[in-house]
Amino acid sequence: MVAAVGRHLAGAVVAWVVFTLEGLACYLLLLGAALVTGAGVGGPLAGPAMVLSAALAGLVLVPLVVVPAAVVAEVTGRRRGGPAGTLAAAAVAGALTLLAVVGVVLVAGGSPLGLAVACVVAVLLVLPPTLAYAGVVRGAGAVPRLLARLRRRTEAADADAPAVGTR
Repeated sequence: MVAAVGRHLAGAVVAWVVFTLEGLACYLLLLGAALVTGAGVGGPLAGPAMVLSAALAGLVLVPLVVVPAAVVAEVTGRRRGGPAGTLAAAAVAGALTLLAVVGVVLVAGGSPLGLAVACVVAVLLVLPPTLAYAGVVRGAGAVPRLLARLRRRTEAADADAPAVGTR
């Protein structure tokens, strides 16, 4: 039980870090576009503000979108294998993100084109943290099995090795 909670906490931290790095990458892309087109770069606090906003969004989205998706992935992965669990996580994260974006756009009164763009961008931004979370949880579960297998091989090799005498 403690190991499972530890795996999920590690996955949540990794997903949050991925959200933060996505904020940095988006800022760098926007900065590059501004420099190429000759537009304003947004001031000295634009980069830290964007990274901070991505980190705060990650604090909200990890427990609301990523964790449920990864739990579905773990359950599905146990029954049908690893790739099915990863696909299930992506589908659940995408569906939850679409529901949230549609709700926000309906409340804000946005246009249909804005809704479509927001849905595509949101799903593309939430998939990497979800897949990172699912990968960490799945990988952390596989590490003890891998270590046990290596230990058994080492013990079997030591048992088969001839005894060497010393003088």
